Amino acid sequence: MKRKAVKLAILSWLLLPALLLPASLHASLSEPVDPCPSEAIYLFTQHYAFHAADSLIRQHESRLKHDPEFELAVINYYWTRKIAGNTSANWVQKLNNAIDSFKEHHVSADFAESDEHLFLMTSVLAFGARVHLHNNAYFAALNDLKKYNTVLRKTFGREKTFPPFYLTSGLYYYFSAYATEKLPFVTVFSGDKTLEDMKTGIAYLKIAAGADNRMISTEARYFLMKIFFELQKNPQEAARYCQMLISEFPDNLLYRYYMVCINLALNQEKRAAGLIVQLSELAQGNNNLSAAEMEHFIKLAADEMKKVKKKKP
Repeated sequence: MKRKAVKLAILSWLLLPALLLPASLHASLSEPVDPCPSEAIYLFTQHYAFHAADSLIRQHESRLKHDPEFELAVINYYWTRKIAGNTSANWVQKLNNAIDSFKEHHVSADFAESDEHLFLMTSVLAFGARVHLHNNAYFAALNDLKKYNTVLRKTFGREKTFPPFYLTSGLYYYFSAYATEKLPFVTVFSGDKTLEDMKTGIAYLKIAAGADNRMISTEARYFLMKIFFELQKNPQEAARYCQMLISEFPDNLLYRYYMVCINLALNQEKRAAGLIVQLSELAQGNNNLSAAEMEHFIKLAADEMKKVKKKKP
C-alpha cells in the first residue's frame, strides 16, 4: 500500500492546477473589483482575503449555484483553505460536496465539446482525483484520472485557437513524460512519452505564463516553479517564477513558504530566516485566517529550517 501511495502521489502531477477558467482577469484588490463573482473570488482567494471571498460566495450561491465558473471558483476557495491548514471535517465535506455537485450537473456525455466546456470538464475531474489522492482513496483517484485523460485528449491541437490549452497541454506533456520515465506502469494513462514531450511541456507552460489572462499566467507560473524546484532541481529558475507570484500576490502564504524552501536549497540560510520572519508577520497580521491557518506555513517553514541545520556537521 505504501508503494501504491508513492506511485499515485507522482501521478497526481498529471492533474490540472487548482482552478482553470477561460475568462480574463484584470482586477486586483487595489482596483475596482470586476463584477464577475467567479473572477473576484479567485483573486480574493489568491490574496488570502478569505473573508471577502467567503462573503461573495454566500452573496451569490443561490443565484449561481449551478454556474460552472462560479462552482469552480468555490471549489478552488475550499481547496486553498484546506492546503492552508484548515482541516476541519465540515470544511472537507464542503469541498467534497462542491466537487460532487459539479460532476452531477456539468460532466456528462451530453456536455458540449466547445473549448470552454472541455476546459471546465478537465478542471473538475482533476480536482476530484486530487482530493481522492489526498484522502488515500486510490481506486476513486484512478477512475477520475482515466476520465481526465479521455477528456484532455480531445483538446490537443487546439492551443493556438484557444491559448488556455497551452496550460493544460503543457502540464500533460511534461508530467506524462516525467511519469513515464520514473514509473513505466503509468503509460496506461500517458502513452509512450519522451524527453522531447517534456521539453514541449515546458515550452507550452512558458507561453501560458506570459498570458494576458491572470488566472492562466498565475497557474502556469506556479507549476513552473514547482517543476524547476521539485523535479528539475533548479532552484535558481524556481526562484524567478516564485518571485513573479509573490509580486502579484504578496499576501499568499503558500508562495512565501516556497520562497523560504527555495532559498534554503540555494544555501541562503540567513535570507531564508528573514523570509520566515516576513511569513510569520504576514500570517499573524491576517485576520482572515483561523488559528490553524495562521500557524500552518510558519510551522512548515520552521521545520524546513530545522532539517537544514540538522544536516550541518
